Amino acid sequence: MENGEGQDVVLEIMLFSTEGRTAKQEPIIFALALCARLGDTETKKSAYKALPKVCRIPTHLFSFIEYCESLSKGTGWGRSHRRAVADWYTDRNAYSLSILVTKYQQRNGWSHRDLMRLCHLKTDQDDLNIVFRYIIKGLEKTRADFGDLVTNPEILKLLDFLQAVETAKTCVKAEEIIPLIQKYGLVREHIPTTLLNNADVWRALLQKMPMTAMIRNLGKMTAIQLLAPLNDETELVVKKLRDQTALKTAKIHPFNILLALKVYSAG
Repeated sequence: MENGEGQDVVLEIMLFSTEGRTAKQEPIIFALALCARLGDTETKKSAYKALPKVCRIPTHLFSFIEYCESLSKGTGWGRSHRRAVADWYTDRNAYSLSILVTKYQQRNGWSHRDLMRLCHLKTDQDDLNIVFRYIIKGLEKTRADFGDLVTNPEILKLLDFLQAVETAKTCVKAEEIIPLIQKYGLVREHIPTTLLNNADVWRALLQKMPMTAMIRNLGKMTAIQLLAPLNDETELVVKKLRDQTALKTAKIHPFNILLALKVYSAG
């Protein structure tokens, strides 16, 4: 950056991240935070523009915020920073955002409520405002404030998903949670800890489990005897692991496949 090549650095960061060319995302996020904090004006603009492409999930966004805070001399929430964080939320589809914010709720002391307050988040889109109100006030207050919009199918779909997330929190039996997984696509992070040793629950989760999560949980699924030689679940896992297109789409680095293999082999 000292040679005036900051924008090229940001481009390289973005390519490494979006093409899955790095085994760990954290160093890439730190590098982006360096550009956003220590670069010249154009480098900072490029870094913030790249933010949603590099920090694709809230966990990444929270890490970026933490790094920026550690690199800042002041509060770290200037206009460009606030706008970039706000755009991370408002430029997304409301239903997709609802999945992200309920799956990844906080990290390193940061929560979505914190970021929304600090970036002065505002939008005119009703569906996004439902997600934001849910984060701040909870589902009951959100339904009360937006109940007149339930005739809109997309709004109803969004509220039904948020209701499923809330219902899942109180489930104590597999037969209660499995229909929610099947109908609403709930993921492991939505499931109460007490149900995460149940093979039937994991069987339901496995059907649409994202590639990264599946690789990370191979050991767990084997430990609870969901995966066994030649059974249907094992065949499904093998089929997914052989799908090169799916692996590339999920940006799975070869090193992470090797690491998972070694961990799995070690029991």
